Amino acid sequence: VFWGGGGRYNLHTKESDRDYLVIFCKPSIRFYNNVSPPTLEYRNHTVRRDTSDKHDVDEYSAVEIGKFLEILRKCNPRNIEPFFARRVMYESVEWLRLKRLRRTFLCKRAILQYQKHILERIGKVKDINSSSHLKPKRIRKECYYALHKLFDLNRIVGGGVPLVEPTRREREVIMRVREGALEGDTAPHAVVARVERALAECDNSHAFCPSSATSGEQEDEGLGASGGGTATVTAGSSSRTRSSSGSSGAEDVSPPRPPVAAAATPVLAAAPVVPAAAAAVAEEIPVEPLCRWLLEVRRAFFWGAR
Repeated sequence: VFWGGGGRYNLHTKESDRDYLVIFCKPSIRFYNNVSPPTLEYRNHTVRRDTSDKHDVDEYSAVEIGKFLEILRKCNPRNIEPFFARRVMYESVEWLRLKRLRRTFLCKRAILQYQKHILERIGKVKDINSSSHLKPKRIRKECYYALHKLFDLNRIVGGGVPLVEPTRREREVIMRVREGALEGDTAPHAVVARVERALAECDNSHAFCPSSATSGEQEDEGLGASGGGTATVTAGSSSRTRSSSGSSGAEDVSPPRPPVAAAATPVLAAAPVVPAAAAAVAEEIPVEPLCRWLLEVRRAFFWGAR
């Protein structure tokens, strides 16, 4: 069970509703029933045309694990994020085993899907015929979603992992765009220009080069890895920290940390320039490990809860 919407990213406001994502497992025996096949998805969404204030509204979407894995291979960012999110309400033992495969989900197709998601968002902002132009809040939402995904894309192609919940400085930038006036460096055209420039510079940036760890203010942005030593790799204004050991025995790489900016830095200066990938990654999410995991779960839950 995960938070959804702005709550997942710690980007919600006092008017935001509460969104939840539930991933569940149906008893395997139900899939042999041809008369009444199991329902694989549930949704509850509230539309209020008179006001944008939905602070008292609870919405949810629920999907069966088999269906979820099927759509996971399409590498939509929203389906990859639950494996890296820190705002988690409940995780089963089976899910934690699946979570060990999460680094394999950051394939080339995932990178392309992040880019596609960003381009779709800014495309709506640029399209004057889009319905989003009739609602200033909608325009802000498209802009801040594009920025949020750009920050995480920067981490992925740099050899790190998506942070999902932005750093303190990134959050300040995004919330300025979401809640600020549509003018100056938070104006839609300024945000779009910055995002497009970052994507265009992706192929022209330099790869990571080893360097000694730098001193300065460091925020705890890891994903819960404990113990082991650390080695920092930097490139320009980006860095990543590698931690070893852990209960699963797998290596976990924390996202690169954003540069420390001067007080006079414009608000959008925190938007990253996407670097070139540091290492080769797979084209798609491997199928065999997912099938093996799902088969074990289906056997364990053949009749229902154990």
